[in-house]
Amino acid sequence: MIATTPLMSETNSAADNSYATLFLGYVNQSLAEALTTVRAVETKLADEERVQACHVLDYGLRAAESWTGACALTFALATYMERGGHWDIWQQFLERAIVAAQERHDIDHEITLTALLARLYQRRGDAQVMMRHYRQVIRLSRRWGNRFELARACSNLGFHYIFSEHLWRAEMLSLTALSIFNELESAHGRAHTHNHLGILFTQKHDWMRAKEHLLSACAIWQTRQDQSGLMRGHGNLGFLYNETDNYDDGIYHSTIALKLAEILGEEPLISSFAANLSLANLKIGNVQKAKEFAVLAEKIFKKYADRLGLAQIAHTNGLIAIYEKNYVQAQALINYAVDSLTELNKYYFLFQVKLTKVHLEIQLENYICAKDELAELDTLLMEHFSGNALQAYNAKLTEKRRQLELALADADETD
Repeated sequence: MIATTPLMSETNSAADNSYATLFLGYVNQSLAEALTTVRAVETKLADEERVQACHVLDYGLRAAESWTGACALTFALATYMERGGHWDIWQQFLERAIVAAQERHDIDHEITLTALLARLYQRRGDAQVMMRHYRQVIRLSRRWGNRFELARACSNLGFHYIFSEHLWRAEMLSLTALSIFNELESAHGRAHTHNHLGILFTQKHDWMRAKEHLLSACAIWQTRQDQSGLMRGHGNLGFLYNETDNYDDGIYHSTIALKLAEILGEEPLISSFAANLSLANLKIGNVQKAKEFAVLAEKIFKKYADRLGLAQIAHTNGLIAIYEKNYVQAQALINYAVDSLTELNKYYFLFQVKLTKVHLEIQLENYICAKDELAELDTLLMEHFSGNALQAYNAKLTEKRRQLELALADADETD
Protein backbone atom coordinates (compact mmCIF):
# COMPACT_ATOMS: atom_id res chain seq x y z
CA MET A 1 0.00 0.00 0.00
CA ILE A 2 2.84 2.31 0.76
CA ALA A 3 4.37 1.59 -2.66
CA THR A 4 1.18 2.53 -4.47
CA THR A 5 0.64 5.86 -2.67
CA PRO A 6 3.01 7.97 -4.82
CA LEU A 7 1.53 6.52 -8.00
CA MET A 8 -2.02 7.41 -6.89
CA SER A 9 -0.91 10.89 -5.84
CA GLU A 10 0.76 11.54 -9.17
CA THR A 11 -2.30 10.33 -11.02
CA ASN A 12 -4.57 12.57 -8.99
CA SER A 13 -2.17 15.47 -9.46
CA ALA A 14 -2.21 15.02 -13.23
CA ALA A 15 -6.01 14.85 -13.19
CA ASP A 16 -6.20 17.94 -10.99
CA ASN A 17 -3.87 19.86 -13.29
CA SER A 18 -5.86 18.79 -16.31
CA TYR A 19 -9.09 19.91 -14.67
CA ALA A 20 -7.53 23.22 -13.58
CA THR A 21 -6.29 23.89 -17.10
CA LEU A 22 -9.70 23.06 -18.53
CA PHE A 23 -11.50 25.26 -15.99
CA LEU A 24 -9.07 28.15 -16.56
CA GLY A 25 -9.70 27.94 -20.27
CA TYR A 26 -13.43 28.03 -19.60
CA VAL A 27 -13.05 31.12 -17.36
CA ASN A 28 -10.94 32.97 -19.93
CA GLN A 29 -13.38 32.12 -22.70
CA SER A 30 -16.29 33.26 -20.52
CA LEU A 31 -14.50 36.53 -19.72
CA ALA A 32 -13.97 37.18 -23.43
CA GLU A 33 -17.62 36.40 -24.22
CA ALA A 34 -18.89 38.61 -21.38
CA LEU A 35 -16.62 41.44 -22.52
CA THR A 36 -17.99 41.20 -26.06
CA THR A 37 -21.55 41.29 -24.71
CA VAL A 38 -20.93 44.33 -22.49
CA ARG A 39 -19.06 46.26 -25.18
CA ALA A 40 -21.92 45.66 -27.62
CA VAL A 41 -24.41 47.39 -25.31
CA GLU A 42 -25.50 50.79 -26.60
CA THR A 43 -27.68 51.96 -23.72
CA LYS A 44 -28.67 49.82 -20.73
CA LEU A 45 -27.14 46.46 -19.81
CA ALA A 46 -29.88 43.88 -19.24
CA ASP A 47 -30.10 42.50 -15.69
CA GLU A 48 -29.46 38.93 -16.86
CA GLU A 49 -26.33 39.96 -18.76
CA ARG A 50 -25.10 42.05 -15.83
CA VAL A 51 -25.54 39.16 -13.36
CA GLN A 52 -23.78 36.74 -15.72
CA ALA A 53 -20.88 39.17 -16.31
CA CYS A 54 -20.43 39.66 -12.57
CA HIS A 55 -20.48 35.89 -12.04
CA VAL A 56 -17.74 35.45 -14.62
CA LEU A 57 -15.74 38.36 -13.21
CA ASP A 58 -15.90 36.79 -9.75
CA TYR A 59 -14.02 33.76 -11.06
CA GLY A 60 -11.75 35.82 -13.28
CA LEU A 61 -10.40 37.83 -10.35
CA ARG A 62 -9.34 34.64 -8.55
CA ALA A 63 -6.76 33.43 -11.07
CA ALA A 64 -3.54 35.18 -12.00
CA GLU A 65 -3.79 33.76 -15.52
CA SER A 66 -7.15 35.52 -16.02
CA TRP A 67 -5.96 38.97 -14.90
CA THR A 68 -5.91 40.61 -18.33
CA GLY A 69 -9.45 39.50 -19.18
CA ALA A 70 -10.74 40.29 -15.71
CA CYS A 71 -9.33 43.83 -15.92
CA ALA A 72 -10.88 44.45 -19.32
CA LEU A 73 -14.29 43.26 -18.11
CA THR A 74 -14.04 45.38 -14.95
CA PHE A 75 -13.44 48.54 -16.98
CA ALA A 76 -16.26 47.69 -19.39
CA LEU A 77 -18.76 46.96 -16.59
CA ALA A 78 -17.98 50.02 -14.46
CA THR A 79 -20.38 52.47 -16.09
CA TYR A 80 -23.32 50.05 -16.08
CA MET A 81 -22.81 49.03 -12.45
CA GLU A 82 -22.69 52.70 -11.43
CA ARG A 83 -25.70 53.71 -13.53
CA GLY A 84 -27.84 50.90 -12.16
CA GLY A 85 -27.05 51.78 -8.56
CA HIS A 86 -25.39 48.40 -7.84
CA TRP A 87 -22.90 50.21 -5.67
CA ASP A 88 -22.30 47.81 -2.77
CA ILE A 89 -21.42 44.79 -4.90
CA TRP A 90 -19.40 46.94 -7.32
CA GLN A 91 -17.35 48.38 -4.47
CA GLN A 92 -16.39 44.83 -3.49
CA PHE A 93 -15.34 43.95 -7.04
CA LEU A 94 -13.21 47.10 -7.36
CA GLU A 95 -11.50 46.55 -4.01
CA ARG A 96 -10.66 42.96 -4.97
CA ALA A 97 -9.33 44.11 -8.34
CA ILE A 98 -7.12 46.78 -6.73
CA VAL A 99 -5.60 44.20 -4.37
CA ALA A 100 -4.99 41.89 -7.34
CA ALA A 101 -3.28 44.72 -9.25
CA GLN A 102 -1.06 45.51 -6.27
CA GLU A 103 -0.09 41.84 -5.91
CA ARG A 104 0.93 41.79 -9.58
CA HIS A 105 2.72 45.18 -9.36
CA ASP A 106 0.43 46.36 -12.18
CA ILE A 107 0.66 50.10 -11.46
CA ASP A 108 -1.26 51.36 -14.51
CA HIS A 109 -4.28 49.19 -13.74
CA GLU A 110 -4.06 49.97 -10.04
CA ILE A 111 -4.28 53.69 -10.86
CA THR A 112 -7.30 53.28 -13.14
CA LEU A 113 -9.10 50.93 -10.73
CA THR A 114 -8.50 53.33 -7.84
CA ALA A 115 -9.93 56.14 -9.98
CA LEU A 116 -13.04 54.02 -10.60
CA LEU A 117 -13.40 53.36 -6.88
CA ALA A 118 -13.06 57.09 -6.17
CA ARG A 119 -15.73 57.82 -8.78
CA LEU A 120 -18.04 55.27 -7.16
CA TYR A 121 -17.64 56.94 -3.76
CA GLN A 122 -18.30 60.27 -5.48
CA ARG A 123 -21.64 58.94 -6.70
CA ARG A 124 -22.41 57.66 -3.22
CA GLY A 125 -21.69 61.04 -1.69
CA ASP A 126 -18.93 59.77 0.60
CA ALA A 127 -16.62 62.77 0.23
CA GLN A 128 -13.87 61.78 2.66
CA VAL A 129 -13.23 58.33 1.19
CA MET A 130 -13.61 59.68 -2.35
CA MET A 131 -10.98 62.38 -1.78
CA ARG A 132 -8.57 59.87 -0.22
CA HIS A 133 -8.75 57.66 -3.30
CA TYR A 134 -8.44 60.54 -5.78
CA ARG A 135 -5.38 61.83 -3.93
CA GLN A 136 -3.91 58.34 -4.18
CA VAL A 137 -4.58 58.42 -7.93
CA ILE A 138 -2.87 61.82 -8.22
CA ARG A 139 0.19 60.62 -6.26
CA LEU A 140 0.57 57.45 -8.33
CA SER A 141 -0.14 59.24 -11.62
CA ARG A 142 2.52 61.88 -10.97
CA ARG A 143 5.04 59.28 -9.87
CA TRP A 144 4.47 57.00 -12.86
CA GLY A 145 3.67 59.62 -15.49
CA ASN A 146 0.05 58.69 -16.11
CA ARG A 147 -1.12 62.07 -17.44
CA PHE A 148 -4.63 60.98 -18.41
CA GLU A 149 -5.53 59.64 -14.97
CA LEU A 150 -3.91 62.69 -13.35
CA ALA A 151 -6.16 64.97 -15.42
CA ARG A 152 -9.25 62.86 -14.79
CA ALA A 153 -8.65 62.90 -11.03
CA CYS A 154 -8.15 66.69 -11.08
CA SER A 155 -11.34 67.15 -13.10
CA ASN A 156 -13.44 64.93 -10.83
CA LEU A 157 -12.00 66.46 -7.67
CA GLY A 158 -12.79 69.86 -9.14
CA PHE A 159 -16.35 68.65 -9.66
CA HIS A 160 -16.53 67.67 -5.99
CA TYR A 161 -15.23 71.06 -4.86
CA ILE A 162 -17.92 72.81 -6.91
CA PHE A 163 -20.61 71.15 -4.82
CA SER A 164 -18.74 71.64 -1.57
CA GLU A 165 -18.60 75.32 -2.65
CA HIS A 166 -14.82 75.72 -2.70
CA LEU A 167 -15.08 77.43 -6.05
CA TRP A 168 -11.54 78.78 -6.38
CA ARG A 169 -10.04 75.35 -5.73
CA ALA A 170 -12.57 73.79 -8.11
CA GLU A 171 -11.65 76.23 -10.87
CA MET A 172 -7.90 75.66 -10.48
CA LEU A 173 -8.26 71.88 -10.59
CA SER A 174 -10.63 72.02 -13.57
CA LEU A 175 -8.38 74.34 -15.57
CA THR A 176 -5.39 72.11 -14.81
CA ALA A 177 -7.35 69.11 -16.06
CA LEU A 178 -8.50 70.94 -19.19
CA SER A 179 -4.93 71.95 -20.02
CA ILE A 180 -3.71 68.34 -19.76
CA PHE A 181 -6.64 66.98 -21.76
CA ASN A 182 -5.94 69.56 -24.48
CA GLU A 183 -2.30 68.47 -24.50
CA LEU A 184 -3.35 64.80 -24.77
CA GLU A 185 -5.99 65.67 -27.39
CA SER A 186 -8.53 63.79 -25.28
CA ALA A 187 -11.99 64.78 -26.50
CA HIS A 188 -13.56 62.67 -23.75
CA GLY A 189 -11.63 64.47 -21.03
CA ARG A 190 -12.20 67.91 -22.54
CA ALA A 191 -15.95 67.38 -22.74
CA HIS A 192 -16.33 66.30 -19.12
CA THR A 193 -14.15 69.14 -17.87
CA HIS A 194 -16.04 71.73 -19.95
CA ASN A 195 -19.19 70.31 -18.35
CA HIS A 196 -17.72 70.73 -14.87
CA LEU A 197 -16.67 74.30 -15.63
CA GLY A 198 -20.19 74.99 -16.90
CA ILE A 199 -21.59 73.94 -13.52
CA LEU A 200 -18.92 75.99 -11.74
CA PHE A 201 -19.71 79.21 -13.61
CA THR A 202 -23.43 78.61 -13.12
CA GLN A 203 -22.86 78.69 -9.37
CA LYS A 204 -20.80 81.87 -9.80
CA HIS A 205 -23.68 83.44 -11.78
CA ASP A 206 -21.32 83.93 -14.71
CA TRP A 207 -24.04 82.86 -17.12
CA MET A 208 -22.23 83.53 -20.38
CA ARG A 209 -19.12 81.52 -19.48
CA ALA A 210 -21.29 78.76 -18.02
CA LYS A 211 -23.28 78.46 -21.24
CA GLU A 212 -20.12 78.52 -23.39
CA HIS A 213 -18.57 75.62 -21.47
CA LEU A 214 -21.78 73.56 -21.46
CA LEU A 215 -22.31 74.07 -25.19
CA SER A 216 -18.66 73.14 -25.83
CA ALA A 217 -19.17 69.92 -23.89
CA CYS A 218 -22.40 69.11 -25.76
CA ALA A 219 -20.75 69.80 -29.14
CA ILE A 220 -18.00 67.25 -28.40
CA TRP A 221 -20.49 64.69 -27.11
CA GLN A 222 -22.72 65.22 -30.14
CA THR A 223 -19.79 64.61 -32.49
CA ARG A 224 -18.87 61.45 -30.58
CA GLN A 225 -22.53 60.38 -30.32
CA ASP A 226 -22.02 60.08 -26.56
CA GLN A 227 -25.54 59.83 -25.14
CA SER A 228 -24.33 59.67 -21.55
CA GLY A 229 -22.41 62.92 -21.98
CA LEU A 230 -25.30 64.62 -23.79
CA MET A 231 -27.59 63.61 -20.94
CA ARG A 232 -25.38 65.47 -18.49
CA GLY A 233 -24.87 68.46 -20.73
CA HIS A 234 -28.58 68.94 -21.42
CA GLY A 235 -29.36 68.41 -17.73
CA ASN A 236 -26.94 71.14 -16.70
CA LEU A 237 -28.25 73.48 -19.41
CA GLY A 238 -31.74 72.83 -18.01
CA PHE A 239 -30.55 73.85 -14.55
CA LEU A 240 -28.76 76.91 -15.96
CA TYR A 241 -31.89 78.11 -17.75
CA ASN A 242 -33.97 77.57 -14.60
CA GLU A 243 -31.50 79.71 -12.67
CA THR A 244 -31.83 82.51 -15.24
CA ASP A 245 -35.67 82.30 -15.19
CA ASN A 246 -35.75 80.99 -18.77
CA TYR A 247 -38.09 78.15 -17.88
CA ASP A 248 -39.24 77.13 -21.37
CA ASP A 249 -35.63 76.44 -22.39
CA GLY A 250 -35.09 74.80 -19.01
CA ILE A 251 -37.95 72.38 -19.71
CA TYR A 252 -36.65 71.68 -23.22
CA HIS A 253 -33.14 70.67 -22.09
CA SER A 254 -34.25 68.89 -18.91
CA THR A 255 -36.75 66.82 -20.92
CA ILE A 256 -34.00 65.66 -23.28
CA ALA A 257 -31.79 64.81 -20.27
CA LEU A 258 -34.59 62.87 -18.55
CA LYS A 259 -35.37 60.80 -21.65
CA LEU A 260 -31.69 59.94 -22.12
CA ALA A 261 -31.37 59.01 -18.43
CA GLU A 262 -34.34 56.64 -18.77
CA ILE A 263 -32.84 55.05 -21.89
CA LEU A 264 -29.44 54.65 -20.24
CA GLY A 265 -30.82 53.41 -16.93
CA GLU A 266 -29.25 56.31 -15.00
CA GLU A 267 -31.76 56.12 -12.18
CA PRO A 268 -29.93 58.42 -9.72
CA LEU A 269 -29.80 61.17 -12.35
CA ILE A 270 -33.46 60.78 -13.34
CA SER A 271 -34.35 62.34 -9.99
CA SER A 272 -32.20 65.43 -10.62
CA PHE A 273 -33.70 66.07 -14.05
CA ALA A 274 -37.22 65.44 -12.73
CA ALA A 275 -36.54 67.99 -9.97
CA ASN A 276 -35.49 70.56 -12.60
CA LEU A 277 -38.69 69.85 -14.56
CA SER A 278 -40.84 70.12 -11.44
CA LEU A 279 -39.55 73.60 -10.62
CA ALA A 280 -39.70 74.85 -14.22
CA ASN A 281 -43.28 73.63 -14.69
CA LEU A 282 -44.33 75.28 -11.44
CA LYS A 283 -42.80 78.58 -12.56
CA ILE A 284 -44.83 78.57 -15.80
CA GLY A 285 -48.01 77.66 -13.92
CA ASN A 286 -48.29 73.97 -14.80
CA VAL A 287 -48.84 72.83 -11.23
CA GLN A 288 -50.06 69.31 -12.01
CA LYS A 289 -46.93 68.48 -14.00
CA ALA A 290 -44.82 70.07 -11.28
CA LYS A 291 -46.39 67.71 -8.75
CA GLU A 292 -45.90 64.65 -10.96
CA PHE A 293 -42.21 65.34 -11.50
CA ALA A 294 -41.76 66.12 -7.79
CA VAL A 295 -43.21 62.72 -6.84
CA LEU A 296 -40.84 60.95 -9.26
CA ALA A 297 -37.80 62.90 -8.01
CA GLU A 298 -38.60 62.39 -4.33
CA LYS A 299 -39.11 58.63 -4.77
CA ILE A 300 -35.64 58.18 -6.26
CA PHE A 301 -33.95 60.62 -3.87
CA LYS A 302 -35.34 58.54 -0.99
CA LYS A 303 -34.17 55.28 -2.57
CA TYR A 304 -30.58 56.54 -2.69
CA ALA A 305 -30.78 58.50 0.58
CA ASP A 306 -29.80 61.67 -1.31
CA ARG A 307 -30.12 64.31 1.39
CA LEU A 308 -29.30 67.23 -0.89
CA GLY A 309 -31.87 66.06 -3.43
CA LEU A 310 -34.50 65.56 -0.73
CA ALA A 311 -33.87 69.07 0.55
CA GLN A 312 -34.19 70.53 -2.94
CA ILE A 313 -37.43 68.71 -3.70
CA ALA A 314 -38.81 69.71 -0.30
CA HIS A 315 -38.17 73.32 -1.33
CA THR A 316 -40.02 72.78 -4.62
CA ASN A 317 -42.91 71.08 -2.82
CA GLY A 318 -42.92 74.03 -0.42
CA LEU A 319 -43.22 76.40 -3.36
CA ILE A 320 -46.11 74.30 -4.72
CA ALA A 321 -47.82 74.51 -1.31
CA ILE A 322 -47.34 78.30 -1.27
CA TYR A 323 -48.84 78.50 -4.77
CA GLU A 324 -51.86 76.59 -3.49
CA LYS A 325 -51.97 78.78 -0.32
CA ASN A 326 -51.37 75.74 1.92
CA TYR A 327 -49.07 77.71 4.17
CA VAL A 328 -48.90 75.25 7.08
CA GLN A 329 -47.62 72.48 4.82
CA ALA A 330 -45.30 74.94 3.08
CA GLN A 331 -43.80 76.00 6.40
CA ALA A 332 -43.01 72.40 7.37
CA LEU A 333 -41.41 71.67 3.99
CA ILE A 334 -39.36 74.88 3.88
CA ASN A 335 -38.14 74.40 7.46
CA TYR A 336 -37.05 70.85 6.61
CA ALA A 337 -35.14 72.12 3.58
CA VAL A 338 -33.46 74.89 5.61
CA ASP A 339 -32.41 72.49 8.37
CA SER A 340 -31.03 69.90 5.92
CA LEU A 341 -29.10 72.41 3.81
CA THR A 342 -27.68 74.10 6.91
CA GLU A 343 -26.44 70.73 8.18
CA LEU A 344 -24.98 69.91 4.75
CA ASN A 345 -23.32 73.37 4.42
CA LYS A 346 -24.89 73.82 0.96
CA TYR A 347 -24.97 77.61 0.99
CA TYR A 348 -25.83 78.08 -2.69
CA PHE A 349 -29.13 76.25 -2.27
CA LEU A 350 -29.64 77.37 1.34
CA PHE A 351 -29.68 81.03 0.34
CA GLN A 352 -32.48 80.42 -2.18
CA VAL A 353 -34.56 78.41 0.31
CA LYS A 354 -34.14 81.09 2.96
CA LEU A 355 -35.40 83.70 0.48
CA THR A 356 -38.51 81.53 0.10
CA LYS A 357 -38.78 81.34 3.90
CA VAL A 358 -38.76 85.16 4.12
CA HIS A 359 -41.54 85.30 1.54
CA LEU A 360 -43.54 82.68 3.47
CA GLU A 361 -43.12 84.46 6.83
CA ILE A 362 -44.40 87.67 5.24
CA GLN A 363 -47.43 85.78 3.89
CA LEU A 364 -48.07 84.40 7.39
CA GLU A 365 -47.62 87.91 8.85
CA ASN A 366 -44.70 86.66 10.97
CA TYR A 367 -42.86 89.93 10.41
CA ILE A 368 -40.35 89.55 13.23
CA CYS A 369 -39.35 86.11 11.89
CA ALA A 370 -39.04 87.57 8.41
CA LYS A 371 -36.79 90.34 9.72
CA ASP A 372 -34.60 87.82 11.56
CA GLU A 373 -34.30 85.68 8.41
CA LEU A 374 -33.22 88.73 6.41
CA ALA A 375 -30.49 89.43 8.98
CA GLU A 376 -29.28 85.81 8.68
CA LEU A 377 -29.29 86.11 4.91
CA ASP A 378 -27.13 89.24 5.14
CA THR A 379 -24.54 87.29 7.12
CA LEU A 380 -24.75 84.30 4.76
CA LEU A 381 -24.28 86.55 1.76
CA MET A 382 -21.18 88.29 3.10
CA GLU A 383 -19.52 85.07 4.28
CA HIS A 384 -20.11 82.77 1.31
CA PHE A 385 -20.67 84.74 -1.90
CA SER A 386 -18.70 87.07 -4.13
CA GLY A 387 -18.72 88.59 -7.61
CA ASN A 388 -21.82 88.19 -9.75
CA ALA A 389 -23.57 85.94 -7.22
CA LEU A 390 -23.07 88.51 -4.46
CA GLN A 391 -24.56 91.27 -6.59
CA ALA A 392 -27.51 89.15 -7.74
CA TYR A 393 -28.43 87.95 -4.26
CA ASN A 394 -27.94 91.40 -2.78
CA ALA A 395 -30.55 92.69 -5.26
CA LYS A 396 -32.95 89.91 -4.20
CA LEU A 397 -32.41 90.78 -0.55
CA THR A 398 -33.20 94.42 -1.28
CA GLU A 399 -36.44 93.32 -2.95
CA LYS A 400 -37.42 91.17 0.07
CA ARG A 401 -36.73 94.08 2.43
CA ARG A 402 -39.01 96.24 0.31
CA GLN A 403 -41.74 93.58 0.46
CA LEU A 404 -41.43 93.40 4.23
CA GLU A 405 -41.61 97.21 4.54
CA LEU A 406 -44.76 97.30 2.40
CA ALA A 407 -46.35 94.50 4.45
CA LEU A 408 -45.53 96.33 7.71
CA ALA A 409 -46.98 99.54 6.31
CA ASP A 410 -50.19 97.75 5.32
CA ALA A 411 -50.39 96.17 8.78
CA ASP A 412 -50.04 99.61 10.42
CA GLU A 413 -52.81 101.04 8.27
CA THR A 414 -55.10 98.13 9.15
CA ASP A 415 -54.46 98.68 12.85
